Amino acid sequence: MRKLLYVHPEESIAYLIDRIENTEDATIYLAADDHPGLFTDPVNMKLLVREAQALGKDIVIVSENPTVLVTAKSANVDTITASVRDLERENTEAGISAADQQNVQQVEEDVPVKIVRDEDGVTATPASEPYEEDLSEEDLSSATLFSPPESDYEHPYDESMRKEETRERAMKRSSSPLTIRFIAASFAVLALVIGGAFYILSPKLTVQIVPKKEVVRFDFSAIADTTISTVNVDDGHIPGQMITVEKEVSDIFTATGKSDQAAKAEGTVALYNEYSSSPQSLVRNTRLRSPDGKIFRLTAQATVPGATVQGGKVITPGTVSVSVVADQAGVAYNIGPSEFSIPGFEGTDKFTKFRGVSTTAMAGGSAREGYVATAGDLDVAKKAMTDGLISAAKQEVEKNIPKGSVILPSATQQSAMELFSDAPDSDGKYTARLKATFSVFVFSENDIAALAEHELAKRLLPSQKSLPHTRVLSYEGEEFKQGKTALSFTVKANELVSGVVNVDALRESLAGKGEVEIRSLLKEYDTMESAEVIFSPRWISLAPENTKRIIVTIEDQ
Repeated sequence: MRKLLYVHPEESIAYLIDRIENTEDATIYLAADDHPGLFTDPVNMKLLVREAQALGKDIVIVSENPTVLVTAKSANVDTITASVRDLERENTEAGISAADQQNVQQVEEDVPVKIVRDEDGVTATPASEPYEEDLSEEDLSSATLFSPPESDYEHPYDESMRKEETRERAMKRSSSPLTIRFIAASFAVLALVIGGAFYILSPKLTVQIVPKKEVVRFDFSAIADTTISTVNVDDGHIPGQMITVEKEVSDIFTATGKSDQAAKAEGTVALYNEYSSSPQSLVRNTRLRSPDGKIFRLTAQATVPGATVQGGKVITPGTVSVSVVADQAGVAYNIGPSEFSIPGFEGTDKFTKFRGVSTTAMAGGSAREGYVATAGDLDVAKKAMTDGLISAAKQEVEKNIPKGSVILPSATQQSAMELFSDAPDSDGKYTARLKATFSVFVFSENDIAALAEHELAKRLLPSQKSLPHTRVLSYEGEEFKQGKTALSFTVKANELVSGVVNVDALRESLAGKGEVEIRSLLKEYDTMESAEVIFSPRWISLAPENTKRIIVTIEDQ
């Protein structure tokens, strides 16, 4: 089985040698085509060979790039002319499982970790063509992995230049205090620039983490009770409130029914007793007759007082005023003031001794047709006012509902509607009134939130936290209990939760670690969805020891 190392397009020769050192296999196959510039530099190649030999490793360059192959062979490095896919296929045929093949490239990651090198860093631009220069062992030994060799070249000065330098030194000694201050300020600015550059170029590691998120679904039972005033999260009881309003609406409608509304004339008659000193009782409906034969009847029983008699003579007749109504309907009975006799006494002495007199005209008699509201008319009126009544009641209820209350549709009750109507007028218009009582059972959404928090806490892991404003609630199974003073129901909830990352602990664990260790460390976090690690400047391969230079950012936290 071949140990294959993939070379990153921005990887340095020093970092590659560090990876080779941390690889246990004695023979290592380097996939060079992603970074051909690294392998077309003869200096890089000879350094790679020297360090590999010092580590007791054999390296083989795998490439389809002719320039890479030529440069490798010139450094006496074994090569394989093939693509990486070809080599992977051979490994698979040799019996390596898909999971093992992934491990050939890198440790299998539970958490995807992306390594990025800051583009602001300084790096050498790789040559596009190999050097033909043959370096001696002495030249090679003077090279280092991290800095280029220093030059011993010095610029020759002629005599005139030395004289000019002498004059400049003399001028500096004679400079004014202003010039000295300018020079001092210049040095201060230069020091700030150098310090800033040092800070910017100091090693820094940035870790950008996307925490793992998931939806937690949970149900719980609750009872809203009008007889309690506090929340009990342990048994799921919260305060409830029944709000009741009585509402009435009215409108004017037109009756379609017809009726005979002929009316009888009515009036008042004074009855006189000139017969004797004894009172005379008259029953209800006793007839009184006008000279033209119109009959009117007493509307109630009456007694005519006895007359005042002296020496057998009537001095003052007894009298009483009574209400009468015409025997028949019609305008013909609207007669003027008249005298009346009592037909019931006809043929006796009383007939001429009892009489009636009206001093005002009879009125109210008529024979016209009128209107009446039919059952259909009333049904139409009720239907027309129902929506308005419900709407008005809803508005009235809403005025009385505390802010932040929950209203369940099935917790709304309505009494039977009652319809009342007046008699139609002469044009058939009448007023109808519709009345009903509405009751609504409500409870506080804050109280439900307290129950939900309590239930969610039972299900959350220590490494999880809920995300604000992600909870969704629905209700079902509402049922009134205890004479409608309590309402039981089920709450169905779902909420988005996120993994928790201890930033301070993570910084401590990353300090001084290399790329391989950082990958291995981050993949152990089951609270992360993914992570991106940025080395800055790009040429560093270890995280800073100073945790203040390790920046950890967490999305949505």
